[in-house]
Amino acid sequence: MLENDVDAAMPLPTFPESTFKNLSTRSAQDALTRMFRDLGTASGDSCVPSIEWFISVGKNGTGSHAVSAIWCACRLLEGVAGVSILSADGQTARTLQRSKRLDKLARGLAKSISELWDVAEEDLVDERAENLGEDDVPSVLLVKGVDRLEDSLKIIQTPPPSNPTRRTSSQPTLHRILCLQLLAVISGVLQARSAPLLLYTLYPVLHSLVSPIFHLSSTALATLHYMSRSASYASPASLLLSNFDYALDAVSRRLTRRWLDIDASKVLVVLVRLVGSDVVDKASDVVEECFDRLDEFHGYDVVVEGLVEVLGEVIKVIELEEASTPPRPRSPSINELPNDTESFQSFLDWFPRRHVPPEPDSEDIFPPVVETIDEEPKQNPAPEPLHVDQDPISTPTQLLTKQIVTRSLFFLTHGSPVIRARILSLLAASVPVLPDSALLPQIHNAWPFILNRLADSETYVVAATATLIDALVTHAGTFMYRRMWDDVWPRYRTILDKLDTGDASSALSRRSATGVGTESAYTHSHRLYRAILRSMTATMKGVRGQDASLWQASLAFRRFLHRHAHEELQKCARDFYLAASEHNADVVWLVLRMSLPEAQDSKMAFLRQDKWRIEENVEMILCLVP
Repeated sequence: MLENDVDAAMPLPTFPESTFKNLSTRSAQDALTRMFRDLGTASGDSCVPSIEWFISVGKNGTGSHAVSAIWCACRLLEGVAGVSILSADGQTARTLQRSKRLDKLARGLAKSISELWDVAEEDLVDERAENLGEDDVPSVLLVKGVDRLEDSLKIIQTPPPSNPTRRTSSQPTLHRILCLQLLAVISGVLQARSAPLLLYTLYPVLHSLVSPIFHLSSTALATLHYMSRSASYASPASLLLSNFDYALDAVSRRLTRRWLDIDASKVLVVLVRLVGSDVVDKASDVVEECFDRLDEFHGYDVVVEGLVEVLGEVIKVIELEEASTPPRPRSPSINELPNDTESFQSFLDWFPRRHVPPEPDSEDIFPPVVETIDEEPKQNPAPEPLHVDQDPISTPTQLLTKQIVTRSLFFLTHGSPVIRARILSLLAASVPVLPDSALLPQIHNAWPFILNRLADSETYVVAATATLIDALVTHAGTFMYRRMWDDVWPRYRTILDKLDTGDASSALSRRSATGVGTESAYTHSHRLYRAILRSMTATMKGVRGQDASLWQASLAFRRFLHRHAHEELQKCARDFYLAASEHNADVVWLVLRMSLPEAQDSKMAFLRQDKWRIEENVEMILCLVP
């Protein structure tokens, strides 16, 4: 175990406590726990048959009897092995005296307990119905012939349970919680020898970790930490990375037509998230597994959505990995080209001598090759810098990202809007990672489908599309600038026109005097407007647009200067007008100045907007306009 590891120095997560129904005090519960541990300690290996009997009872159902049996077996096994997972002192793994009989029991229990997670949820519901009210049946004290003597002798009527469903419905959850504790105790028994059993025990722990039930997920997290310490790993991430193939194999076996677990994709997501940046070396296996299952289950929206979420998690990890690398060369932007004054001056210099023939080149085109034998070759020649037009050598992560992008484009037309939005977000996250030579051909082929998503019926899909376009304009400007004015801006204008129509017919909008979705940062409309403003600002900085388009954009974005709009949208709108003023400051001045309520020019009265309070932002913009 690494001594200087930060994760190793952190305290272990504790196992959540479970209270007994018939024990009202904490001291009685602790005394009962100590009693079972002491029984296991005193009995030693001779207690193994008792543990096996309790386990056999606990495996035959999920009712209260099975839960109690698993608890008794877990406490007895703690006493025999000399470990304690519920106390802070017992969570530190220590060297124990080996017992072949105990090791054999632990290995068998690890496999049999892990198989309990293979039971379908429908079976658990059926067992829950069968076990409903089993604790409320009056106990029979004596059976003699056909007459049964009850504890109350039928003198006192036993009242029916007030809410039996609520009490018994939690038994399957408690059953799995105690099974996780039993897996933790088994890892404490075997310690470093428990590594081969991770093939069976990893999936139950990870599956419980993604459970929406907090008690179950926190128990799974504590179990994972305890298993990593017992197996001499520095952290759970190291445990999962070393046994990544085990976990991936367990997930793949549960994503088949014969055996389909909907939560398997969630397990894969949490697996990638826990391993972190070290998963990049294993990411190719994850991607291949995801696309194989996508080809097989492309018609099942729930499965496809989960697998796309896994791919998005892989892209996030790759993005963090690529952030530490130096930026790749980009093609020169349009702002780096000579301006009109320099171009016209070069024309004036060339015009007087346009008829002068060029001087013949006296140098030999193919100079003779001079061979030098005595010269020694240079040691370690410096590598030549790559030209911006020369394709750089792709890294393994870039090749993996290219594979994800190429095979994900087919889902842009999927029937589920959630999947379409996830694919667009995945493409937006991959833009900073891929070089232009790998990214732009794929975007060019999928460009018509991307444009169609701007007319999607779901707002969050349109917002995801605008976010992708914003990323493309930022990182691949020369490829996108002309497409922005010719293809994207007309669709943006249609979206903003619909906003005008909605504001005119919305009582809420007329009441607040702001556009719908411009006040809160937690709406799809806010993300859509932010992406539109950012992409158009980057377009203004990169290419000189037509005056008609500049005029239309300047009129459309005035609403975001309203003081009641969100601060982020106000800042994005100010940045847009400042970028537009570099091309045509007169248009910006005219649009903003004539939009104020105090504007008196009758010829420009159509620009006046009394419902928007934009005075402060207009003054800030005009002060910075040259």
